[in-house]
Amino acid sequence: MKSYKYSTKERAERVAKTLGCTGSHYHNEDGDRKYMPCKSHEIFKTKTKKILKVKKKRLQNLSMLMAHGHHQAFQYWIQHQVCKVQQQWIKLLVWLETQEMCF
Repeated sequence: MKSYKYSTKERAERVAKTLGCTGSHYHNEDGDRKYMPCKSHEIFKTKTKKILKVKKKRLQNLSMLMAHGHHQAFQYWIQHQVCKVQQQWIKLLVWLETQEMCF
């Protein structure tokens, strides 16, 4: 499982938005401060638990489709996932275009 631990507060707060929360909190690990998404660890655990439930349900649905030989439904599910990823990439590209880059 992903650790969600970052060296900067800003990165943790950007990831927090993708989880549906705001802010960040930190933990000290071997003298290093590691930032995590969400204002508190309790909120973080609640948000990631919900995400894991959704992913688990999707995998169960996928397994059921494959077990019953529903290839058309499976193809539809895959296409739907690809569309969602494409939409996320488009949002990222639009955001990148608004940023000032120094190269």
